[in-house]
Amino acid sequence: MLCGRRDIFSNPGGDTVELLCLKQTAEEIGHQVELHAGPYPNLLRTDILHCFNLTRPLETLSQIREARRMRIPVILHPILAELARYRKEGRVGFPSEFLARLPDEFQERLRALWLGLFRGAGLQVALEMFFWGPLNILDEAVSSARLALVPSDAEGARLREIAPIPTRKIPPLLNCEALEKIPFGGNGDPGQEYALCIGRIEDLKNQIQMAKAANLAGIPLIFAGRVNPRHRFYARKLRLLAAQEENLSLIENPDRGQVLSLLSHCRIHVQASWCETIGLASLEAACHGAALVCSRHSDAEEIFSEGVFLADPGDVSSIQRAMEQAWELGKNDKIRNWAHILTDSGRRREILCEIWTSLGKWS
Repeated sequence: MLCGRRDIFSNPGGDTVELLCLKQTAEEIGHQVELHAGPYPNLLRTDILHCFNLTRPLETLSQIREARRMRIPVILHPILAELARYRKEGRVGFPSEFLARLPDEFQERLRALWLGLFRGAGLQVALEMFFWGPLNILDEAVSSARLALVPSDAEGARLREIAPIPTRKIPPLLNCEALEKIPFGGNGDPGQEYALCIGRIEDLKNQIQMAKAANLAGIPLIFAGRVNPRHRFYARKLRLLAAQEENLSLIENPDRGQVLSLLSHCRIHVQASWCETIGLASLEAACHGAALVCSRHSDAEEIFSEGVFLADPGDVSSIQRAMEQAWELGKNDKIRNWAHILTDSGRRREILCEIWTSLGKWS
């Protein structure tokens, strides 16, 4: 069984892409796969549980506790982001800017209580996290897993700072070959070269800073993504900015066909977020040969060996410089080739078969 946060399908993100890619990989090998979104899975027919996203640890720990009760081995996909700087500098609007004045750990406690009370994220674990703090919850989740699968050494190191756990590097959960075979269905090509930013419309993704940088650089920039319903104020600010500037466009709630078409035609992809782990949208763009602008608060420097330019998300001039450098490089086959090597599906299948066999299942 593959388990994610409660809204992993209604509010999709990178973890949604990874979960669905893992499902496809397991089914190609010949295994039956069940999906579950939320804290309380039914594990009666489950041999191995894969849990996604420690940035939302409430649901993850509830899932892990159920697996532990039934003595089912757990494999963790941490997607563990460092949010401290975002909480201090990146929040926009009320009550976000007020919360930014509170200590970082207390923000985590309040967030857990809110998710548990109002978002169905598991009230018992939410209360534990509120009273005992996030480190205890993360420690229990990490310590209870048999293994963590990570795309980078940096993420493995962040995980081991919480608790000792064996880690295994695995090619990113993205199928580059499939991207080129899916019919686009929808016009995502504006008829000129452009920069692209794919991601949820929210202050964490930092679109307004990127828009300012694009204006300074004179580079046409298209934003495409779902509006996070809890960040409507930020979305209104971005809409206003896009309406005022000729070189900015905003496509809200695009379908998958539009996203793929935009990715296939963009000259560069910009993802200067306040934090990222692998940055799957950037990797999707790289599969089409686009040069990348990525955040310094990410694992991009380790993961992307070609065509990546790093930017400080809090510094518009840093984003501008990175965009100009990426724009000068533009699309090229070298980027596309290493992206396909990086996401080698055959190697991913080999690693997963080896892991599942070592856990005593499907041998």
